[in-house]
Amino acid sequence: MTVSKKLKRLCLVSFSALYGGGLAYWLSRLFLRHAGSFGEEQHWLEKSAGPFHLVAAVTFIFVTGIIWARHAEYAVKLGKHRFSGWVFFAVLAFMLVTGVTQLYGNEYWIHRAEQLHPWFGVALLPILAIHWLKKKRIARHSRGWRI
Repeated sequence: MTVSKKLKRLCLVSFSALYGGGLAYWLSRLFLRHAGSFGEEQHWLEKSAGPFHLVAAVTFIFVTGIIWARHAEYAVKLGKHRFSGWVFFAVLAFMLVTGVTQLYGNEYWIHRAEQLHPWFGVALLPILAIHWLKKKRIARHSRGWRI
């Protein structure tokens, strides 16, 4: 049920790229736009971080599929799944829906998705950290009871 070091590294690298790209895009969109000849213009960071975030999202979804097959599905079958893992997958599914809505939704839903997507994205890191650290705490606690 444990995740191999190689898969854990792949998860951390792809998640870091996704999180960093999304954060750079969101913050540059909020604070770095400037007045141009035809109104408000994007900063170069926003122009490059957006596509980077999209590629990182596709990569992370692929890696998440591998983790589901090797880790989560196995934990569910054993009955050792944790609430924090389900919350992570639920927020990830919500992020996927709001991300696609930003690209293909109507004007009303695009506006709503643009408001919600960044906040739920920021919440992914603490949720993943809780899930990972809770596993470490449980493992340390169970070692103490062995005879």
